[in-house]
Amino acid sequence: MKVIKSLVTNKYWLMCVGIGILVYILMAAASSAPIYYCQYVLGNLDLQSTVSSLYTLSMLPTLFITIAFVGKLGKRNTLLLGMVISVVGWILPVVSNATIIMIVGAVLRGVGFGIAGVPVGSIVQDALTYGLWRDGFNAVGMGNAANSFSQKVGNALGTTIVGFLLSAGGFDATLAAQPASALTSIVIQFTWLPAICCLGILILAIFYDLDKKYAAIETDIKAGKIGENK
Repeated sequence: MKVIKSLVTNKYWLMCVGIGILVYILMAAASSAPIYYCQYVLGNLDLQSTVSSLYTLSMLPTLFITIAFVGKLGKRNTLLLGMVISVVGWILPVVSNATIIMIVGAVLRGVGFGIAGVPVGSIVQDALTYGLWRDGFNAVGMGNAANSFSQKVGNALGTTIVGFLLSAGGFDATLAAQPASALTSIVIQFTWLPAICCLGILILAIFYDLDKKYAAIETDIKAGKIGENK
């Protein structure tokens, strides 16, 4: 029970869980949305492979580049930067459906997610280190289960939300041309849903100020000063 109490009273761990859930909701939406959007809204299914490929190709090198400067920028600020870029990438198609805009949006989404992806995994470990410093014992096992929990909940919610949007919009896969309400639901799924997830992550990251305290916490732990920092 003391491990559970430690985790649920650890605001940084709770923030990490929230960020993880939002990330996986975003990923669930992003995995299927381009197909619907390109086929039914743009009427150009061939563009889907280009958009998806550019997203992946821009994300992977960005991950490696970000590793080089995350230490100087800080995990919180790196996460904030990535989410700001991602939001712009998701919202751009609302401004215009021109092919160049779709391409730029895909690249920005990939770059933003690549930047944010670097600190997302490690902030959980920092939150658990904070818990050790505060409570005097390690909750690594159950604390790291947050990753699996966030993934399952996020994927489930993402799939449910996407399904609900399509159903509410009256989407019918047997129709070549979808009703206006279905097109609206597809636009929401492709643009606003991921953008809202990014904004949620952004808000949580703003309050994640552990970077400022972490060096002092590590010093205390090395000196054996744990469990004395309520």
